[in-house]
Amino acid sequence: MSCKLKKSLKQKIPAQVKAFTTQKILQLSDENYLSTAELSTQDLYTLFLTAKNTMPQSSICTVLKRRLFDLLWQTRDYKQLECVLKAVQIEQVGIATENLSKLVFFQLENKLTGNIAALVGQILTGGACLILRNAIYHNDIANAISFLANEIKLLFATFDNKNRAKLAWNSGSLENFIDHEASVLSQVLQLAVHSKDLSLDIIPTPSYLLVYDVGSKRVDKQFLPWLAAVDQELVKLYKLDTYNAVLLTVSSGSLSTSKSILKLPNKDRLHPYLRLALMLRAASVKNFTCPELVAVGEIASQDPQDVTTKLFKQIAIQTMNSVLNTTSEINLTAELLQQLRKTMDNLNLDQVSIAKTSALSLDNPFNILNVPLNATKPVIMQQVMQLIRQMPDRMSIFRQAQNELFNSARRFLHHYLRYFNAN
Repeated sequence: MSCKLKKSLKQKIPAQVKAFTTQKILQLSDENYLSTAELSTQDLYTLFLTAKNTMPQSSICTVLKRRLFDLLWQTRDYKQLECVLKAVQIEQVGIATENLSKLVFFQLENKLTGNIAALVGQILTGGACLILRNAIYHNDIANAISFLANEIKLLFATFDNKNRAKLAWNSGSLENFIDHEASVLSQVLQLAVHSKDLSLDIIPTPSYLLVYDVGSKRVDKQFLPWLAAVDQELVKLYKLDTYNAVLLTVSSGSLSTSKSILKLPNKDRLHPYLRLALMLRAASVKNFTCPELVAVGEIASQDPQDVTTKLFKQIAIQTMNSVLNTTSEINLTAELLQQLRKTMDNLNLDQVSIAKTSALSLDNPFNILNVPLNATKPVIMQQVMQLIRQMPDRMSIFRQAQNELFNSARRFLHHYLRYFNAN
């Protein structure tokens, strides 16, 4: 199937669907027929287009679209599914964003020549769309987003050396950036799910908003005014100056990076911890004299419970660790460096317990227990007990699947990675 799907109607229609009348479309759209008919993807797509253009208001279009999406998803034809999804108008923007993000995830190795930061942001934003629509995931947002971030890291780690060479990031820098995007998103998403008058269906990461959405401004127009109204500090994390500063802190230490740091506009207005990270990154370059971008006293005076302080403290600690692991010399005065070490030693980097293997390495718990995506805990428990009575030798398997679905963050991960929203 060609990606230029708008031209599909001009192409010759296969003989099997060439002379479709409305009545025939009605007959062929019967779910029982479609479940047994041997229609190719091209034929099914042509059937969908024919119905869409002859009877666009009919529920048949929805039936055919679901069948087409399901077929492409089940056969893992992600490239073709992405083409179809981009060509078919989806009324619910949040669902379309979620679906596209999944296709980016499963095709990530083929997209490494693109903007990696934007791709990371797109995947995380798609996950946020799923969480936003499903209240069952609202009670553990931080872990849900953190687990998805970990899946992205694990995916990058599977790429062969040839593809890793395409990345402008080293593994440590990339992981630090993913952590930052995930942390920001978690904080904003928690505000969103507790907002009574929220009309948004997309809560983006900074990279999604500033790179992916920069052309259409589709999200920007509603999201930034809402966030500015509920939290004037968090909205600063979506400013271009802040975003560029974060990118520089996770960049590899080089002379060009250090010069770019000094050229940053409005750097004096950045959060003290972010300025500290920038100063550490710039000072890691040999024979480069970095001006003092932050005073130690500013660091000590920050409220440790402030959300933005926690986020930028994490970046500062990661940058310090990165610098100390890659160079034996930091071009700061001995007194300042001693003060910084003392200050940083008193800080702890928040760690989240994460899996070392992908959730995809496990069997699908929904399938194991034969329960729908919206199954409640009582329904799952009842099904587990029934299955154990029928197959007592598989009790441990059923219990593991139950545990995966009783943990809302793990359940979200399986939901996101294994299912395509065909509505």
